Amino acid sequence: GKHLWLRNNLSTWVSQLLDSVVFAFLAFAILPRLLMSPDQVLPMDVVIEIVITTYLLKILVAAIDTPFIYLSRFWKPKELTVIV
Repeated sequence: GKHLWLRNNLSTWVSQLLDSVVFAFLAFAILPRLLMSPDQVLPMDVVIEIVITTYLLKILVAAIDTPFIYLSRFWKPKELTVIV
């Protein structure tokens, strides 16, 4: 359909933002506060930097994989008719 690149990237951007935020806060902010001593917990500004940098890397990968989406559509086998 139309705007495949936009649908591909928007869905990736939204899902990866959610993934980055949830993972970073659980792994580096919430669980360490529950399981480790306070001096081993990362400061909140570092956790936010982790969220931002991992999210930006995921956006870059989404932009790089867009041509491959079009390539796969080009090489997609034609639909087969099954005779029963």
